[in-house]
Amino acid sequence: GYFDMMRGGKGFVCTLGTGWSQAQLLAAAKIPLRTVCFDNETEAQRRAAKLCEALSCFPGVTRRVEIDADDPGSASDREIELLRRSFL
Repeated sequence: GYFDMMRGGKGFVCTLGTGWSQAQLLAAAKIPLRTVCFDNETEAQRRAAKLCEALSCFPGVTRRVEIDADDPGSASDREIELLRRSFL
């Protein structure tokens, strides 16, 4: 969500839940290196995998990242820093 995105900082965007619109999918497809990081729960990870699958037909690289924390907003500083480095 929004606060998880704020915790991540520059380069992070949010879908405002585990669903996404066609417009959000097409906007994400324009980013050459995409990292999908949803909350660390079974259903959220299933939806993250679906988003990655939908993005896989577009040029670029899409990765799905699972974090140890429940969500990015409650992740440790170290885990957030690792996520930030994944954008490089």
